[in-house]
Amino acid sequence: MIRRLVIALALALAPASASSQASPYLPVDDIAYKYVDALMSRGQLTGLSLLERPYAVGKVRAAIDTARAKESGRVVTSYLDALSTAIHRYELRKDADSAGVRAPFRAKASFDFYGTAQTSSLRELMLADWKSDVKPGIAGYFVMGGGHLAASVRAILDNRLNTDPEFAGRKDRSIAGRTEDAYVGGQWKYAEAAFGRVGRSWGPIGFSGLQLGNDAYTYDHLYARLGTDRIHLSTVIARLDNYVLSPGVESSRYFSRVD
Repeated sequence: MIRRLVIALALALAPASASSQASPYLPVDDIAYKYVDALMSRGQLTGLSLLERPYAVGKVRAAIDTARAKESGRVVTSYLDALSTAIHRYELRKDADSAGVRAPFRAKASFDFYGTAQTSSLRELMLADWKSDVKPGIAGYFVMGGGHLAASVRAILDNRLNTDPEFAGRKDRSIAGRTEDAYVGGQWKYAEAAFGRVGRSWGPIGFSGLQLGNDAYTYDHLYARLGTDRIHLSTVIARLDNYVLSPGVESSRYFSRVD
């Protein structure tokens, strides 16, 4: 019996074929979702979920390849090209060699320099204030994966955090920073699990926060899913920041959702 369990575990953890390798998530705040939304509104990318995000990059790539196989106009083709370029930084694919074999483990790093300009320190327009600001920022991305496992780390240096009233971390640093994503996950045919910090959105497209929104900063949690892409049961379990009743008196908070 023990021998059979060892063999089964080894098979489960063995590197998957190129078509079933795990891939990192496409962060829900990435500009790539603008192209995803534009394509979905035109009847494309039908293989992607309409309710749960983020998507695994491998599934986005598969949806792009499927859409390219259909006859499409110039606008749709341009969106597919833009989406393909946007997700490239997260991809771990490698062109197959003559034997059709790909590396079982790959890693990639990239960096962004950006700026944030705002006319309100609050994101909710109905609560907007008049605190305008312009801040530069740097983001570093590191993705890795092999077989059924994938992981990612995304860190930023952005002094906007020092003036954001919705940010609960330290605001007295000369150079503010935060780890936006840091997770490890496993992806199998009928199951998926991930633990770490990542943003999620559950709900109809265009209604952020209706069920579980990504407007808040990313948070640490456990995610699990059983079933197929079309029919499955998924859950999120997270420990939230303590609720401060008074100085020195705090109440622990937890969050859980099953769909």
